Amino acid sequence: MSATDYENDELIFLDDDAIDTELHLGKDWNILIVDDDEEIHTVTRLALSDLIVNDRKLNFIHAHSAKEAKERLHEYGKSIAIILLDVVMETDDAGFQVVKHVRDILNNKRVRIILRTGQAANIPEEKVIREYDINDYKTKTELTRSKLVTTLIAAIRSYEQICLLEYQAQAMNTILSALL
Repeated sequence: MSATDYENDELIFLDDDAIDTELHLGKDWNILIVDDDEEIHTVTRLALSDLIVNDRKLNFIHAHSAKEAKERLHEYGKSIAIILLDVVMETDDAGFQVVKHVRDILNNKRVRIILRTGQAANIPEEKVIREYDINDYKTKTELTRSKLVTTLIAAIRSYEQICLLEYQAQAMNTILSALL
């Protein structure tokens, strides 16, 4: 190509609105609460109901078993930002099966998984972190409202950064494909 071939080419930059649309910004953050104890759902919803992160509210999606969690994950896809996940539900390892499903079957590395357990003595934190692709591990007793808010904000920021990096990688691939 000569220099004159480039004179008529225009560079098109996406504006912020296009990026927001692509990253689903401006919508509520989808938070999947997976726990067989209805009280945990209620307490979590009450503790976080007024929380706004980056000008977006939280949308709570509920599942009471590993099976329901998998159904919600298929229903909402990659729009779920955070999973607050109990380990022991219908089986002693139901939560771990959900983690494997998310990471291995759905190949979703984007969603941030926060494991919450009421039985920490039976489930060593260090072993869990090493063996499962989770992003945080908390006991239900340690999660005060303040700690839950801090944990959630950090996880949402991480999720948002991952989404942005994925979007930029796709945009770069599109540009490279157009140049070749």
